[in-house]
Amino acid sequence: AVQRANAANLHAQLRARREAQAPAREARKARIAEVGAFIKLRRIALRMSQHDVAMLVGYPSRAQIGAFELGREALPAKRVASMAAALQCEPERLRVPPLSEYLEAME
Repeated sequence: AVQRANAANLHAQLRARREAQAPAREARKARIAEVGAFIKLRRIALRMSQHDVAMLVGYPSRAQIGAFELGREALPAKRVASMAAALQCEPERLRVPPLSEYLEAME
């Protein structure tokens, strides 16, 4: 019974933390979508295919570029510089801060 109560208490704490972090998570998701849309528009403006961008950035196929463009995934920090070079833009335009930065901003 004590273990069950402790588990319930832990689950309640985790749920409360998730709920408190929800606005930060949504803000980060919005930034991921914004960066993805920018990648797509910039790629099209440069008349490049997803495959072209993938090769320049170092991905084996266009699938990863598609995931970024659709906002399914954030561009990893280690790929920002190469993506910025491929798209001929400022790296800061492609940066998606970690969740911790959004949480700090909301405090």
